[in-house]
Amino acid sequence: MNHSCFLANIQTVLEAVGDDVTSDLRESAVGVIVKLKELEYTWFASCVHHFLVNQMAIESSHEMWSLIEYAAAVLSV
Repeated sequence: MNHSCFLANIQTVLEAVGDDVTSDLRESAVGVIVKLKELEYTWFASCVHHFLVNQMAIESSHEMWSLIEYAAAVLSV
């Protein structure tokens, strides 16, 4: 998968193609992406992505500051 793959769009595709194609798709090589979508554990990955994309430059090596909803949040080790 690349940076322009959105798992939310997979549900739309599955609804559009129907049950027969969906069951065949699950058994194919691409089925792992469908199974990943069905697990719905990717919420944490999107949170980490949000923290890293909005990371602020600081001098401390044991802290990470991120901009969340126009407010700075700190994660420290």
